[in-house]
Amino acid sequence: MNQKKQEVIEEQGEKKSAKQMVKECEEYILKNLENINLSVNEAAAYCHLSPIYLNRIFKKENGISISQYIIREKMLLAAKLLKEDALTANMVALKVGYPSYPHFSSTFKKYYGCSPKQFKEEE
Repeated sequence: MNQKKQEVIEEQGEKKSAKQMVKECEEYILKNLENINLSVNEAAAYCHLSPIYLNRIFKKENGISISQYIIREKMLLAAKLLKEDALTANMVALKVGYPSYPHFSSTFKKYYGCSPKQFKEEE
C-alpha cells in the first residue's frame, strides 16, 4: 500500500505545469513553421491535449490564441527570409508553410500592410 502511494506521488511529480505545456507547444510550432499542416489540432495532438484546453492555457499564458501565434511566427519568419535571403516571395511562401502563394500574400498583406514583393523591395 505504501508503494502505491509513492508511485502516485512520483507520477504527479512528472506532470507538467500549464506553463511547461505552453512552452513545449511553442517549441513544436517554431520547429514546424514550414509544415503546411501546422495547426492548433496538430500542436494539441503533439502535446497530448485537447485543442480547446491547449488553446485556453496558451491564451492565458501568452495573451494570444495558438492560431494567432502560428500566423505571427510564420509572418516574422517570412519577413526575415524576404529581407535576408535571395528567395522569391513564392519560395518564401513555401518555406513558411503556405503552398498557395495567393493565400500567403493575402495573410502577409493583412499582417504587414503591403504585399510580400513590396516588402522585399523596400530595402
